[in-house]
Amino acid sequence: MEQMNKEEDNNQTPFGLSRGSMVSHYRIIEEIGRAGMGVVYKAQDTKLDRIVALKLLPKHLLCDEKAKTRFTHEAKAVSALDHPNIAKIYEIGEAEDKCFISMVYLKGKSLKEVIKNRAISIRAALEIAIRIGEGLTAAHQKEIIHGNLKSESIMLTKEGGVKIMDFDLSMLRKGPGLIKNGTVLSWIRHISPEQARGEKVDHRTDIFFLGVLLYEMITGQFPFRGENEAAIIHSIINEDPEPLVRYKREVPDQLQKIVDKLLQKDARLRPQTLDEVIADLKRLKLELISKKRLVFRKVRPRYKKALIPALIICFIIAVVMLVILSKYFLKPILEKKGSVPPKHPMRVMCFEEKKTENVLNGLSQKHVVNSDARDFLDLCFRR
Repeated sequence: MEQMNKEEDNNQTPFGLSRGSMVSHYRIIEEIGRAGMGVVYKAQDTKLDRIVALKLLPKHLLCDEKAKTRFTHEAKAVSALDHPNIAKIYEIGEAEDKCFISMVYLKGKSLKEVIKNRAISIRAALEIAIRIGEGLTAAHQKEIIHGNLKSESIMLTKEGGVKIMDFDLSMLRKGPGLIKNGTVLSWIRHISPEQARGEKVDHRTDIFFLGVLLYEMITGQFPFRGENEAAIIHSIINEDPEPLVRYKREVPDQLQKIVDKLLQKDARLRPQTLDEVIADLKRLKLELISKKRLVFRKVRPRYKKALIPALIICFIIAVVMLVILSKYFLKPILEKKGSVPPKHPMRVMCFEEKKTENVLNGLSQKHVVNSDARDFLDLCFRR
C-alpha cells in the first residue's frame, strides 16, 4: 500500500495532478513541458473528444481580482487570434482554483530542440523568422504582444508549419518590467534591455526577441551570456553580441545588418514595425536563391589546380579530331557526291580516252587543227 502511494506521488506534477486527474472537462494524460510561469499537459477534452495541450498557471499570478480581470480580458483577445503561424487557443477557464488555457496539441519539435540537435541553414532560418514575424504582426495588429518570445515558444510541426505559442505568458506583463525589488526570474536570458531596466514593454520588445531568435538559429548560441544572472543582465543592457561570421563564415553582410538593427539596446533605434523586418528578410532570401542559381557547383580545392590544364588538353584533342575528321572522312564523301569541284578540270579530258578520240576526229573532219593544239591533245591521249 505504501509502495502504491509512493508511485502515485512520483506521477504527480507541481499542481498535484497525475494521469487521469480531471481539470474541468479535461482528463490529464501526461506532462509535456514546463515554463517559468506554468506547466503544460497533454489532456483529453471529454466534451469534444479531442487531444489538447492544457496549460495551468500558478495561483500567485492571479492573486487579486484586478490581475484576474486583466487576464480574462486579454486571454479572450489572444484566443480570437486566427493566424496559421499562431497556435490556436480553444478555451480559457478556471476550475477548483486552477486557471487553465486549452490550446491545440501540436506534433513536432520546439525550435530549441531543433537548434540543439542540428545546424539550421541560413535560408531555413530566414524562412522561420519570416513566419514568426508574420504571426507576431497579426498579434500586434490586435494590440497584443508576446513579451517572452524564445526558442521554446516556437513549435516546428511535422507538416512543416511554424507555430508561436505561450502568448498567455505575455498577458500579465504589459505594464512594468520583469525586475522588482531586485528579484530576477529564472528565464532571465530571454528578456529585452527595456525589461531588464524595468521599463514599460511594447511591441518593439518582440522585435528584439526576433533578433535573438535569428542569432540563435544561425550560431546555435545566445547573443548575451554571463556566468550569473547579474552578468547576463549587464550583457543585455551594455554589450554587443559576437559577429555572426565567428560561428558561420558564409553569413551575408546584409543578414548581419538586419540582426544588428533588431538587437539595438534602444527600442527607438530598432525597426518600428515588423513589416519592415519581414520585407528585409524576404529580400535577402530572394537574393540568396538567385545567387545559388547563378553560381556553378563549387569544385573541391584539390581539383582546382588541375582544372585549367585539363580543359586546355580537351580543347587541343577536339581540334585535332576535327582536322582528322575533315581530311579523311568528310572530304572524300563530298568529292564522291560532287560537292567538291576537281582541282584541274582540263585533266579530266586526258583520262577520258573515248571523249578525246571523238574530239580529235571532230576537229580533223571539220577544221584544221594547228600544231600546238594537236601536240597538246596527243600528249594528253598518250597519258
